[in-house]
Amino acid sequence: AIRKMSQRGDTDLEEALLRYAGHEDLEVRRTVVELLAIVATSGSRSEAFLRSLVEDEELGSTASSALRRIP
Repeated sequence: AIRKMSQRGDTDLEEALLRYAGHEDLEVRRTVVELLAIVATSGSRSEAFLRSLVEDEELGSTASSALRRIP
């Protein structure tokens, strides 16, 4: 359902997730990264954000995995 929403061009969820990307709790940030993999598309703000995290010590592995799942 989430992927269908984003495929239809609905960016509300993506925007909401990006707002939580800077949350103080690491588990929340990790979950946001995993969910962004579902809504991100090539060239999207989410993809750019995930690429910026690849070298991050705490989230780099999760971000790399998420990038591989972007259609």
